[in-house]
Amino acid sequence: MRIGLVVYGDINTISGGYLYDRKLVEIFRQQGDEVSIISLKKTSYIKALCSNSIPRELEKFGAYAGQKFRYSYSG
Repeated sequence: MRIGLVVYGDINTISGGYLYDRKLVEIFRQQGDEVSIISLKKTSYIKALCSNSIPRELEKFGAYAGQKFRYSYSG
């Protein structure tokens, strides 16, 4: 299975949430899944909403993967 994991900021940041994300990626990869990590730039929610940067970041990944993505965002 091909999985795209969207994270806010750098997945290598040392915190509980990012630790969970890294462990999740590790488990998927151990099972033979292909995992791509999509890191969104850290910015304020309002700025991201106004600039529409979240869909733009996903479009870049979609072009890379050769497919369109459906996404949902809950900030």
